Amino acid sequence: MRVLLCAPGSFLFCRADAFRQIGGFSTQLYAAEEVQLSLALRRWGRSKGIRFAILHSPRHVSSGRKFYLYSRREIAGFLARALFLTRSTLRDQKGLAIFYDGRR
Repeated sequence: MRVLLCAPGSFLFCRADAFRQIGGFSTQLYAAEEVQLSLALRRWGRSKGIRFAILHSPRHVSSGRKFYLYSRREIAGFLARALFLTRSTLRDQKGLAIFYDGRR
């Protein structure tokens, strides 16, 4: 994501004034709200001559537990829905069962 300059699934740090001015995290999204926020922060910074940066050291290693909890078919189904029905998938908790169904 360093090439696209957006920060999915990441820790985000920003100035408080920037966060307030762009309206913070979207309350319309159940997923990808951090992507929306990082893109808005990048636009905000560009308008002020401030660079948006993604730190890549030290490396973050995320959990792969979802790949062990769900079958390939379930993961493929989720990815297909997310690809073809992106807007409705991100805005509806039911479309994101892989994250919200409580399976641990």
